[in-house]
Amino acid sequence: MANEAPGGLRFSLRSKIVAVTGASVALLAISLTLTFTSRVGEVLDAELRRRSKVVSLGLASSLAYAIFSEDKVSLSETVKATLRDNDDAAYVVVRDAKGNILAEAIGAQLPNLKAAELERSGAESLKVVERQVQGSPVLDVSLPVSFVERARDDAGSLDPFNPEPKKSAKGATPAESKRVGEVQLGLMKAPVREQLAEAR
Repeated sequence: MANEAPGGLRFSLRSKIVAVTGASVALLAISLTLTFTSRVGEVLDAELRRRSKVVSLGLASSLAYAIFSEDKVSLSETVKATLRDNDDAAYVVVRDAKGNILAEAIGAQLPNLKAAELERSGAESLKVVERQVQGSPVLDVSLPVSFVERARDDAGSLDPFNPEPKKSAKGATPAESKRVGEVQLGLMKAPVREQLAEAR
């Protein structure tokens, strides 16, 4: 019996070493997985934010005159096209300077949503926030829209061929930029979470 002790001791040590090594490898694997998942999540979130800003800036630029002139037909067509071209878009809303809704488009993800229920940011610059809309996580982007009127001649008429003020003895009214409204875009975060789950 006494001769069996060294072998038993060696077996016990070997088992402990294997167990410790296995646990270390498992912890390392878990750590790497969590780090990778976190990094992927950051990349996907950053891409969603980048795209939301690009779409919002494009809307603000293309709709400035339509908002200024309150061309509701053009506004409606554009917001519907934006919703159609962005699968994860939950809503697109256009308001005038007073906050009145000029056009809206609501995605199938939030069929019961009313544009009037959405909080208006009233921000002076681009604003991106994450919020819950009817229980769903949404990346909400609001951007003020400004319109620059062309220069007017001495008679006060809009000169379509000269964006610069005319110089005369009486002077001319210079071009002015004024806030005419706001665009609000909501992108669903669910697709990002689904991609993150797949990455795991």
